[in-house]
This record gives sequence, structure tokens and C-alpha cells, in this order.
Amino acid sequence: MTNKRLQKLIKNIRKRSRGQESNNRCDDEVVSQDITSHSSPETQNNALESQQDDEEFHEEGENEVLPSQRQPNRRGRTVMKDVHALHHDDLLHVTFNERGQPYGDLQPVLANYVGTIARNGVLLPLDYLDWRKVPKHRLEEAWKLVIARFIISDQHQDFVMQMMGVAWRRWRTEVKATSYDSNIPLEELVSIRPIPHGLATEVWERLCAYWKATEKSSKINRENGKNKKGTHAQGRTSIPSLEDKFLKENGRKPTRIEIMHLSRRSKKKGGAPVDAEAIRYENLLDEAVQTRLQDMPEGTQAIEVHEDAFRDVFGTEHSGRVRCLGAGALPSQVFPEQCRRSSFYNRQNYHSTLEMTNKFKEMQEQMKKDMEMRESQLRAEMEAQKAQLQTEMEKMRQMQDQFESCTRVMQSMISGGSSGHELLPTQMATVMTNIIQKHIYATSNERENDGRTPPEESSGD
Repeated sequence: MTNKRLQKLIKNIRKRSRGQESNNRCDDEVVSQDITSHSSPETQNNALESQQDDEEFHEEGENEVLPSQRQPNRRGRTVMKDVHALHHDDLLHVTFNERGQPYGDLQPVLANYVGTIARNGVLLPLDYLDWRKVPKHRLEEAWKLVIARFIISDQHQDFVMQMMGVAWRRWRTEVKATSYDSNIPLEELVSIRPIPHGLATEVWERLCAYWKATEKSSKINRENGKNKKGTHAQGRTSIPSLEDKFLKENGRKPTRIEIMHLSRRSKKKGGAPVDAEAIRYENLLDEAVQTRLQDMPEGTQAIEVHEDAFRDVFGTEHSGRVRCLGAGALPSQVFPEQCRRSSFYNRQNYHSTLEMTNKFKEMQEQMKKDMEMRESQLRAEMEAQKAQLQTEMEKMRQMQDQFESCTRVMQSMISGGSSGHELLPTQMATVMTNIIQKHIYATSNERENDGRTPPEESSGD
């Protein structure tokens, strides 16, 4: 595609986007045509053109029937048919700044195109209760649709998908605002209002149940939204684009106070502040700048104290965000020195905590080893006592057997008559000899087991 054709395409896209943006503010009931991810660009283009034709025919019919109640032209949502119909060789190149944010003429085109993908009910249906629960393969298909029309490196994928998640949540919020009412039971709601966008009945019931359960938190979020400080009044022109324009005109990047002044002034009012809240904050910032200049050496420029004055008015930054720099700006990118200093202290605290944790683990392991050793010693002592007790019991049984045998001999001798009395000493001597020999043998075995040698018997014995 030649440069002239590309410029003409961008001009037409931006003109159509501005016209549709102004018309969409008064039209909340128009339903957009979902574009399937599996159809070809020509099929998508035909579907989008047919949708616009139907809308124009509907508008003409209304004007003919009720000429006294004419309403503004409603063209529906941005469908980006020119971008969807691009050839795969004619890709649009989007520029990103050092913070990974898109800017320039194609930034609104990318934002609108990402919005059409987010409203694709086939690829990214509304039945998921959270954007983080959308399956990974669906997100990968959505990313392929983006890089099929734009030249974007993979390092900017996270930011583009973040844009798509915001558009998806905004789309579901609009569906809730136009099709759901918490004061009407679900059965009556389905009979009064049709189920939007061809959702299945069970999906719509699950969504309504989820919205009913989160009604309290939604109310809190709406109240917190009313406390929002500042309104961006530049339309589709993003803050990175304002920064780039300011850089080209002045040769330096704007401060956050200057960005606030640029983004909160209305073109329709000739560059005046958009509302009374903007005027109030401009006065507060000017007073903070003057107060800071009084404490600085003579000749200090106002822009040198803008950052400190901005912090005096709005306070410290929230975690992971930076005010007035748009979505995706991180404190580590804007304030690298402060983040590096805080990370140093965090590392010190981390190392000290890690050292204490390691010492505690070592103490636990040592106590565990001592307990195991003590337990093993107690177990060994118990086993030894048990073995000794069994040995004593065995000796007692042997002695009992010997005495029983001796008793039987004596009874037999007594019952044997006169001859029994004569044989009694000899038999008793034999029994006692056997008992003594068994006792000597048992004692010698015990000594051998204890490591001691038994005493030698005399040859006279």
C-alpha cells in the first residue's frame, strides 16, 4: 500500500470514528454486529455493511413516519470495516513510547479495532464472570487477529491485551445497563426484555445471578467512581499522543502538571478548562508551585518544581500506577531512582528476613534431630529391658520345670516302696548334678555374650 493510500485510510477511519463516537453518546440501545474470528475479511466486511444498511433503512423509515420527532443520525458502534477488510500484506505500523504505550495517528485506530474484537461474542463471549478466567486459547486467537492487521512486536502483547480486557469489561457493563434490572425478577425480566446478543438462556441466568450477588460491591464501585479527580477531555487522543505532540512543539517532554492542563481543556470552549473541578485543581497546583519556588534559590524555573508540587496536591502514588500518564505507566519506568532506592531497602529487609528464617529453620532441624536421637535411645533401652525381662522369664520357666521333674522323682521313689528309700539319695544327686550343669552352661553363655570369658574348670573336677 502506498503512503498516500495509507494516509487516506487513516483519515477516513479517524473521521468515521469521531462521528460515531459523538453519535454513540446518545444511543445505548443499538446492538453491534459480532464478527466471527473464523470468517474471512470479505465476509466480515459484507456483514458489517449489511448491518449499516439496515440501520440507515430503519432511520429513514422513522423519519418518514414521524417527521415531527426527528432524532439525530444513529450509525451504531464503530465496526472498523476498513481495517477488517485490509489485505494481509497491508499492515498498519503502530508506534510505542518508552513506557510501552501506543501513540500517534494509529493509536485511535488500534483502540477502536481492539474494541471490535472485545465485542466479538463468538470469540470472547460474555458468559465468563471475569476477564482473567477467559481461556488462554481464546486470548491467543484474539491476539492473532490484532497482529493480522497491525505490526506490533510481542513485547507489547500484554498492553494490547490489557486494552482488550478493559474494552470487554466496558462492553459487558453496557449490556448490564441496557438489559438488566436488579429490581425486576429474572422470570419477568426475560418476558419484558429479550435476552441480548443471542446469549443462551442458562448463560443469561448465570450472568444475572452473578450481577445480583455483586450488587453491593457494584454500588460501592459506583460511589467510588464519583470521587474520581479529573476528566480527560481530549476524546480519542491519548495522553502519550499529547506528550508526543508537546515534545515536537517544545523540544522537551511535558510535566504531569502540563499534561493535566492539556488533557482537561475543551476544544469547543476555546481551550478553557472543561469544568469547575479542573479550574480548582489548576489553582491548587499553581499555589503549590509558587510555594515551592519561594523555598528554592533565585532563578529556579517553575517546571523544576512541578513534580514536587504535583505530589503536594495529590499525595503519593498508588502502587503500580502513575497519575496523568495513562494506562500502563509504572512507577519503575517514571521514577527509576526512587524505585531503585526503595528496592535496595526492600532487598536489605528481604535478606535480613531470609537470614532469620534460615536460622529458625536450622533450629527446628536441630531440635528435630535431638528428638529423634532421644527417641531412638529410649526405644533401644526399652528393647533391652524387654529382652532382659524375657530372659528372666525363661529362666524362671526352666527352674520351674526342673523342680517339677524333681518332685516327680521324689513321688516315684516314695511310691516305689522300700527300694525307693534306698535309691532316693542317688537319684537326688543325679537330678542336682543336671541342674548345676545347666546353670553353669547358662552362666557361661551369658558371659560370652557380655564379652567375658568363663572361668576355667579345675582338672580335679
